[in-house]
Amino acid sequence: MPGTLNDFAVQQAVAAAAGGAVWLLGRTPWLGRRPAASHTLWLLVLLLLAAPPGIWRADWFAGDNTAAPPDAAQYGEAQYAAAARCGCYPVGTAYSAPPPVGSAAPSNGPFGSMGEGTLLVLLGASLLMTCVLWFGIARRFVRVRRLLRSDQEAPARAARLLQEASRRFRLQTEVGLRLVDASLPPMLWAEPGRPVIVLPRPLIDTIDDEALRGILAHELGHYVRRDHWVALATTAVATLFWWNPAVWFARRQASAAAEACCDALALERTGVSRKSYARALLSVVDWMSGNPPLPSSFGVSFGRPCERDGARLLRSRIAMIADRGVQPRMTRRLGRLLTCGCVTLVLASAFAGGLGQSAASGSHLEAAAAKSPAADPYGAAIPLYCCPS
Repeated sequence: MPGTLNDFAVQQAVAAAAGGAVWLLGRTPWLGRRPAASHTLWLLVLLLLAAPPGIWRADWFAGDNTAAPPDAAQYGEAQYAAAARCGCYPVGTAYSAPPPVGSAAPSNGPFGSMGEGTLLVLLGASLLMTCVLWFGIARRFVRVRRLLRSDQEAPARAARLLQEASRRFRLQTEVGLRLVDASLPPMLWAEPGRPVIVLPRPLIDTIDDEALRGILAHELGHYVRRDHWVALATTAVATLFWWNPAVWFARRQASAAAEACCDALALERTGVSRKSYARALLSVVDWMSGNPPLPSSFGVSFGRPCERDGARLLRSRIAMIADRGVQPRMTRRLGRLLTCGCVTLVLASAFAGGLGQSAASGSHLEAAAAKSPAADPYGAAIPLYCCPS
């Protein structure tokens, strides 16, 4: 188990380094104007963070270079016994008895000195915290579902604007509309079945048609991109790896990129002016700041003023709304480029991991041979025996 945890630690470090590279690349104008590509890259970082341990060890690349040498320890023991029977004694080097059968070699790495009992306790504590987080999410899910059961008839103008936006997105599935008297932000709620856009009634009564059209188009953009399922998957990863700040950071960056994609899609499909759309976003944030929102992990919302780094993310969204060069979708050429780059990175990392494992295995054998001459598989340090005449 310590070896597996060592592999896992290396994998987490590599994924965190990849996340840092994506973050630095995201600060450049090229990726900053391509939120769809940024969203894909952050999801790949989350995939690396959540991948099983040993992904970098790729024995299928390096081959099995760790084949066990001849049992030199048993050979040395037999030679020593034969010399003792004839009255010989060793000269120069002392015989080192072989380790007991079944004894494990000392494990290196950050977890090498930890016992299996300690590791199992830590694993159990981590799973217990994950269950606590899931319980909290389930409570919020039930609470939102109870709010949605009180089905209120949507105003005629909201239903009309939703139909217009749905036609612009060419949706084959009808998206419902629910109004609630609660402090929920405008959000897409998509359980298995019919998707629903949830709007708070107090907010709808204070905005004009153009702002409402932009909000509805934004939520339809989430549905077209299937961001609700992505949000569910990233929430599952975050609750499993709750102790890793890199997971939460990557999840937050992926969510911000998804919001930027839907902002650009709403502006592209509806023709709403950028000024009106930015005002609609600020109206939602202002309304939610005075009404603490009910959190939910099963929906994607238009404005999230209460999350960490909310002010910075809001400034970033406003800047991207004002930028006419933002591309809401990845081009085929960019998609192929990202695919080839990711495949190349995985293959190169796997190849390097296999070579590293082979080199480590070779150095381990050399160190063992230098430490215990009797265990030299090639007989280079076999002790000399002197027989009395």
